[in-house]
Amino acid sequence: MRKLVAMLLIASMQFSLAACTKGGDSTGTQAEGTTGQEQVYQLRTSTNLAKAGTIGLALEYFVNLVNEKSGGRIKATANYGAELGTQGEQVKMCRSGSLEMVVAVPGTGPGVWVPQLVMFEFPFLFKDNEHYRRVLKGMTDEVMRLVEPYGFIATAGQSQGIRHMLTIDPVKSLADMKNKKMRGPNPVYISMFECLGASGTTTDWNEIYTALQTKMINGMEASPSSIYSMKFHEVAKNMTMTPAI
Repeated sequence: MRKLVAMLLIASMQFSLAACTKGGDSTGTQAEGTTGQEQVYQLRTSTNLAKAGTIGLALEYFVNLVNEKSGGRIKATANYGAELGTQGEQVKMCRSGSLEMVVAVPGTGPGVWVPQLVMFEFPFLFKDNEHYRRVLKGMTDEVMRLVEPYGFIATAGQSQGIRHMLTIDPVKSLADMKNKKMRGPNPVYISMFECLGASGTTTDWNEIYTALQTKMINGMEASPSSIYSMKFHEVAKNMTMTPAI
């Protein structure tokens, strides 16, 4: 369908694996009980995706690396899944200073304030993963410019590969999409499903498993890594591969 991008928004950060809010001390929040040269700074990070997926593993690696390389001056921690609420709620927490860094899809997270970022969500826009990465790298400065007025610095960009459709019943042709209720993260996906003959809904990420299990929805779309790490394949057995080419 399209390439998945995560944006790191931190209280002072860059483009897609993370983002942060600006303001105050750019190195993070000072931990309690520290003074002078012994100050230890908190770097609280979060993602709405599972710890076992590629985004979660990357965030865990990042946190461990910060703790190691800072020699104890920075205490980095991470929250995964829906521990801190929805993706949108986590981005708002980052903007308010309750988090120093959040990993978020540009269109679904900071795209609330910067609609131009929804461009990264357009289906079938990129011909392959290499094409997507070139665009992502080339857009870094522009994304940083767009999010700065809202207190963010875009830190890094990454791709989980092409997204595919997971459904309860097999989808082998467009006719099979008729009358299916499909979950998408934002209006771009809802419109896409409607164009394919289905209807769409924006079920919260952490509610997808139950929604599939109870057949409140007939399917959803995401990268294979995200699907597997959340065990959605346990309740929806059919994956339709939807590459851009």
